[in-house]
Amino acid sequence: MGRRALRVSNHKTPKQGGQMSGLRILAAALAALDLSLGSVVAASPEVYPARPIKVIVPTPAGGPVDVIARLVGNYLTSSIGQPVVIDNRPGAGNTIGSKEAAQAEPDGYTLLYSSASGLVLAPHPAEECRLRSARQL
Repeated sequence: MGRRALRVSNHKTPKQGGQMSGLRILAAALAALDLSLGSVVAASPEVYPARPIKVIVPTPAGGPVDVIARLVGNYLTSSIGQPVVIDNRPGAGNTIGSKEAAQAEPDGYTLLYSSASGLVLAPHPAEECRLRSARQL
């Protein structure tokens, strides 16, 4: 009885050049990724930030939240090269300023700096001031 070799497939091994090696697959994937990222960068219209940034603080000026917002704003101004304007909008338990920030254009140029308690309590006041922070912010 002679031994027979069991041949599973006619494909050549990667060393014989029949299939793509792992390095070739990686190179092809990186080339495809590079092409797709190049089109995204070319399509972006402006560098952020291209204009001043407005930070809405829904507390009165001079309070702890306002002081920290101004310190952060000064740091951001020096690091990004654009003015960061602090705009205090107190009233109705932080709801007035928070609602203004929620209704602002979602372009990244209007930010909200608030305490956590203001965002937690915001959904509970009267209907005309109600802010659904989980959905709107």
